Amino acid sequence: MARLSLSDIAQMLMDQAEEDRKERKLLMGALSEVVASLTAPRPATAAQRIVLSRSKLADKATGVDVEVVPQDGESLTAAALRAAEVFEGLAGRYPLPTGTAHAAELGDRLDSWRQTLDQGNGLSLVPDPEPAS
Repeated sequence: MARLSLSDIAQMLMDQAEEDRKERKLLMGALSEVVASLTAPRPATAAQRIVLSRSKLADKATGVDVEVVPQDGESLTAAALRAAEVFEGLAGRYPLPTGTAHAAELGDRLDSWRQTLDQGNGLSLVPDPEPAS
């Protein structure tokens, strides 16, 4: 085996270091892609759903069931507002035997919910609250 000079050994080490730098750069690029894909917002899946339901048992009431799955790019809050709008429309369309859409008063938060819905999507197909008896 031939003896290598110090300059040959130094050149081999420099070549190896350059190869290591190229490999590290390639790996860092792949790592940044992996991290970006892991931290990117996930699209909604069927596991993320909102179900609103009204009992079907009391006094032969017509049941109202609404199930919503967030669509591409839609937040869970936006899907909840969409589900609530459909639910309120159906509850108003199929009232309870007492003539009201709900068994109990909806409370003060209905107005803030309506304002949020109107500001967010421009939708306003929400039935008026039941009159106080």
